[in-house]
Amino acid sequence: MSDFGIEPAVLEGISRVLGRELSASEKGLVPSFSDFLPADVDEFARLGRANGIYAISYIRFRIREGVGLGAVHSYFIDVVQGGKSVEDWISRSNR
Repeated sequence: MSDFGIEPAVLEGISRVLGRELSASEKGLVPSFSDFLPADVDEFARLGRANGIYAISYIRFRIREGVGLGAVHSYFIDVVQGGKSVEDWISRSNR
């Protein structure tokens, strides 16, 4: 694992797709799924088109600690890939 808690090969792939290095200041910065900006969701979608593990790893990196993998996966599938609004996703999943 890297200092970011992401496997080195995955971290390298995320950086390559985003065209920048991740910053430690990004880690756990976002308190909840509803706080992601549209630009964040666009980045998640770009990562997901390259490799779903990149997207899920990056979402987990950005959101506060303690958010489970199942919630991140559901968010990725329903909101990022499926186009559901985060508000609808939250209300239907009690997140």
